[in-house]
Amino acid sequence: MQIFTWPADLAPSNVTFYLQHHTGGAESPFNLRRKTYVLGPSRWVARFDFVGGIQGEGLYGKGAAIDAFLAQVGGGANRVLVHDFRRPTRGGPATGAGTNSPAAAGASQMTWIGLQPNALAFRRGDYVGGDGRPHIVTADAFTNGSGVVVVSFVPPLKSAVAAGAGMYTEVTAKFEIRDDDAGENGAAVGEVERISVSMVEDL
Repeated sequence: MQIFTWPADLAPSNVTFYLQHHTGGAESPFNLRRKTYVLGPSRWVARFDFVGGIQGEGLYGKGAAIDAFLAQVGGGANRVLVHDFRRPTRGGPATGAGTNSPAAAGASQMTWIGLQPNALAFRRGDYVGGDGRPHIVTADAFTNGSGVVVVSFVPPLKSAVAAGAGMYTEVTAKFEIRDDDAGENGAAVGEVERISVSMVEDL
């Protein structure tokens, strides 16, 4: 199995990127109350939609480039490192070249140091990482007077993140393309292709 990185020049025209929870439940026949419980870990789900032609540059060469990349990946035989193209560099410690303190596996918070004091460092919806998958920030996080901030996120860290190994820009996860027909590209001759690629995180 090979791991490919989704090419930066093949940005999709539409993106779906969300955390899919794995829950179950049962409803009481007596009082109709529902009991919900967690069955397993959450995973990221992504769908990329593309519009592109088969000839020329820019939009009119994009279709062929997508075809070639998907052919190389080979469906579910390999994996692809993917980030949320809608927010590749949004937020993060833009207030200074900070770094993270160590964070343990299972943690839902990470401390960042060396940032501009008393500033908004992370916003709700930003991503942090360092354990090989994205974690979405759940609340705005402001640095204190010493340039330190504690960021809260979900899901919890899969593995420990060493000091300085934290990420906040283009945080990727390893995805599997489960549909062997993901590269389906029907189009009239001379017209643009419309391709949708659905993926799930490989936990």
